Amino acid sequence: MPEPFTIPDDLWDAIHSMLEEWPDEALTKAIASDRFSVVYQQAFEAANAAFEAEKLRLAELSHDELVELAFGMVRQHGTVAFHVDRGGYNCVYFDNE
Repeated sequence: MPEPFTIPDDLWDAIHSMLEEWPDEALTKAIASDRFSVVYQQAFEAANAAFEAEKLRLAELSHDELVELAFGMVRQHGTVAFHVDRGGYNCVYFDNE
């Protein structure tokens, strides 16, 4: 654990006293929230690393191979808007002509 900030002892005592007044539910929520933040950050970093690795792998493919992969994903996801990705951020749009 990192060293605590340089805070006077009487302020640490005041913080401790205030926390003693918190109900268990509030303490539990605060502690769980902090632990979740750490896990979420680790998961985000791992997911981002996987995303970057996948982009490098895909960069080796030809345009035709990329088209076929994207087309397969549109069919697999079966969405009305023709999403390439599950999040719906990359869609195939048709002109309204």
